[in-house]
Amino acid sequence: MTMLLALAAVVGMFEAGEPGTNKDIDVEVIEVTSTPKSIAHGRYAIDKLAQGAGGDRVRVIYANPFREDPKNPGATNVSIDWHVIVRGMIAMKKAGAKYVCTSFTTTDAERSRDLKSVADQLGMILVASLGNGELDRPYPAMVPGVIAVLGVEQSTSVSREVRDRADYKLSGTVRPGVRGSSFAAARVCGQLATGR
Repeated sequence: MTMLLALAAVVGMFEAGEPGTNKDIDVEVIEVTSTPKSIAHGRYAIDKLAQGAGGDRVRVIYANPFREDPKNPGATNVSIDWHVIVRGMIAMKKAGAKYVCTSFTTTDAERSRDLKSVADQLGMILVASLGNGELDRPYPAMVPGVIAVLGVEQSTSVSREVRDRADYKLSGTVRPGVRGSSFAAARVCGQLATGR
């Protein structure tokens, strides 16, 4: 008797810190930069992705592209290593990921358009956070063709242009005091990857 096993959806994720564990998510860490390991952002994003997947198994190819400032170690203000992102997207594609979740926001429109171009060439879809109100034009979510997600908790603290750009507006609350568009984007990525 042959048993057919359902294949897990594969998702790429760029996030800060370590991803932690979740019973419904298999995580393969492909690269972690120098961001402080104590940052729990990745763990919370994995939990929201699992919520979006609704109990379906998901395999996450995880990379942390953030670098801390060597002059100010431990600070939350970090830079994005775009080389890690490109290498990560190639590895994610090889693993079978169709969707890539990006929680970061930047003012770098040119690099964000390049990121969308790489995704297009690889046949991948970017799901990006519209930020948590800190930027007037949060990229890469503002790039046309990127699925832009806004956490409803931030919907009143961002400009009308940002609110209007949102493809999805939903709760990004993980637990009291932990919320934001980053986590809403992870939830949407889980929904899309599993067809919910």
